[in-house]
Amino acid sequence: MRRTKIPGVDAWPMLDMFLKKFGLRQSFLAKKCGVRPQILTDIKSGRRYFSKKMADALLAASQGEPWEFWVRHMLDNAFNPPKYEGLEEFFEDMDEDAPEATKVPMNSLPILTTPCLGDPFESNAYYGERISVAEAIAELALSTEPAYVLRLHSDDVFKRLRSGDLLLVSQTADAEKEIMVVDHMGMLKLARSLTHSRIFYGFSDYKERKEGWLALDSGILLLEAEPVSCVIGIVWADL
Repeated sequence: MRRTKIPGVDAWPMLDMFLKKFGLRQSFLAKKCGVRPQILTDIKSGRRYFSKKMADALLAASQGEPWEFWVRHMLDNAFNPPKYEGLEEFFEDMDEDAPEATKVPMNSLPILTTPCLGDPFESNAYYGERISVAEAIAELALSTEPAYVLRLHSDDVFKRLRSGDLLLVSQTADAEKEIMVVDHMGMLKLARSLTHSRIFYGFSDYKERKEGWLALDSGILLLEAEPVSCVIGIVWADL
């Protein structure tokens, strides 16, 4: 049976890039995949075919790991065409022949684990995961490029949002928005203004301060924080 080899020379550095990006030892990944380290060396150098069996092993070894979505993205590109069986499409192209009235505006956005400034695809918080958005969210994203989707990893202190929710972030600092990304001592964090927290959530601490920012996940006052971007929509939320 003829094995499938990743097309193109650019596919080989991807495995080495993956190991460096996540600080993984080749021997560690080989053990998780149940293969000898030399097999990965041969795959990187082009001496060995990247078989579907190896792809299955790599995908299984990545289940639940921080790099799972990066691996899915890498395999999706590697086996295209044909599509690798079992991998989800990150987005579907619109049917060009469909009547204009039936077309839905689509946009594929990167999902990040922490806020960023600049190109979200170049961020260290981007692991290759993307999501397709349509209609209102797609129009919002297109109007404020480069937008991205941020996945929360902790609950909102006011219980408005939960861990796992997906937020649409614009890289403009619109002070009218409820949730902002602020630069606090060189770190980007989600926060609400004290004014908004008092009006809408009855927050009563720090009464001596007229202005300030509260960390979204802890309610801690962030001193000397500057707004740099804002949340403009909710892509998905756990009800």
